[in-house]
Amino acid sequence: MNTLIKRIIIGVTGLAALAGGVVYAVYPDGVDIEQVKRQDIVANINVLGTIEADEIITVYAPVAGRLDKVSFKVNDRVKDGDVLASYDLTSLEEEYKKASLNTEYHEDGYNAAVTENDKNKAKAASASRSSEILKQQYIAVEENRDDLSIAQNSKSNYIQSTMSGIEGALDNMKTDMEVESAKLESASGAYNELYAKLLEAKANISGQNSQIESLNSQIKANAAAYEAIKDDPEKASEAEELLSANQELSEGLAEVMSENTKSAAEYNSLREALHSAEDKKDSAASSVNSIKDNIASSRDALASLPVDNMTTEQYALFLELSRQLDIIEKEWTRANEQKTAAEEKIVNDYQIKQLEDSMELAQIDADKALGNLTKGKEGVKSSTSGTIIEKMANEGAVVDAGTALFTIQPDSGYKASVMISKYDIGRVKLGQKASVSVSGVSYEGTVSSIAPIATNDSTGKPRVKVEISFDEKDAHPTIGLEAEVLINSGESKEAITVPEKAVYTDDEGSYVYMLENGRAEKRSIVTGLKGSGCYQVVDGLNDGEKVITSPVTEDDIGTRFVEN
Repeated sequence: MNTLIKRIIIGVTGLAALAGGVVYAVYPDGVDIEQVKRQDIVANINVLGTIEADEIITVYAPVAGRLDKVSFKVNDRVKDGDVLASYDLTSLEEEYKKASLNTEYHEDGYNAAVTENDKNKAKAASASRSSEILKQQYIAVEENRDDLSIAQNSKSNYIQSTMSGIEGALDNMKTDMEVESAKLESASGAYNELYAKLLEAKANISGQNSQIESLNSQIKANAAAYEAIKDDPEKASEAEELLSANQELSEGLAEVMSENTKSAAEYNSLREALHSAEDKKDSAASSVNSIKDNIASSRDALASLPVDNMTTEQYALFLELSRQLDIIEKEWTRANEQKTAAEEKIVNDYQIKQLEDSMELAQIDADKALGNLTKGKEGVKSSTSGTIIEKMANEGAVVDAGTALFTIQPDSGYKASVMISKYDIGRVKLGQKASVSVSGVSYEGTVSSIAPIATNDSTGKPRVKVEISFDEKDAHPTIGLEAEVLINSGESKEAITVPEKAVYTDDEGSYVYMLENGRAEKRSIVTGLKGSGCYQVVDGLNDGEKVITSPVTEDDIGTRFVEN
């Protein structure tokens, strides 16, 4: 009995399955069908964004000093040109006073040196003229002495011979004196010139050392400032500027240190040359003094000549010549000493130029101090209208020039910023119209910026930043709020369209499924605009054709379907 029941059940089940297959073969699945039609299409891109404005502006200290008063706080609104903080002017006024006095000191020193130089040049010129006159007088006395020698020759060969010898010696000494005096003058000039160059090289080294010390101080200060803010993401730009500034300062430091090395080598070379010039000057001075001694010896020899055989007139002339030689020697010596003394006091062009440079540098410092004082009087001014979002200094703070004091969110450049996917960015163009909805208020806008480089979002997908500027210039929605953005990416009149759900896309492009002769077939199409739940079909379909809107796969191609 049980076996019979089981057989009956199996038979019934088989018949049911067979009946189902027959039914399926006779009645295929149904699918939704829609007709391709012409209609107007407006393509929009819907995306969420954020309200932004012009980039935050940092207000820096225009000059170093102590802040006497800070007039604004966080969230205060400011206008362009408002004085955000004022300085205690005491130190700035003192610096300007010191710089002014230093300028006067260097000006007085320069003017005094130029005046004294002119006086010494005049004294040297006068002594040189006197020396030339004495030289001519010496020659005239020599001629008279020669006449006496000729007259005396007939009376005393001894006197004639001796006086001729003295005459020759005096002639030689005169020539030697001229030569050695010229050598002394040349050696003194070379010595003074080298000494001036040595002073200039020393001043250059001192100035370069000061520059090196100043650059090192700036580099250390920037490094300390960088260490203080390097981990603060909001101050990344400021940290980058500090690194860039230190790079430039380091390059400048290397250049100054190289120049310093060259100056030190030049200084050592000049010092050796100066020692050599000093030796030459001393040698020339020794030669001049030796000639002076020889002149004195010749005078003594002349005085020792026997005069017993001279007439009264000859003897009187002899005494006069001796007296004149003595006077000329003293005056000539005095004139040369005056000339040498005046020339040694003359400051050469290098030294004058150094004094002039010092005066100009002092004036530059004074101008800088005056500029700092003027900036201090003007105070720390806002460079834009907006809202203070950060205050980094309080009253009484001592700040360096360039210290960040305030950050201001400008009241300009209001816009909506959105991140567009790779699928939609190709449809976004500059100048396209858009609507922006913020807290229930709608604003009309225009696409004003499309970033040239994509950035990854929080999920790692690339997005392109697009900015929509508000058409209404007075539109000031709250910065940072979320905004609903609708970008009008195009429109077409009487376009051939198909429902969005009927279109599929793969690596080869877009396609739809058609119901042709009761079977599903795949057809490639070229799409255009997308909007209002439809795609514009540029190529591949004709008006009136029917497409399947139910879900269909590649496996369904050739399968029989019926229209629901």
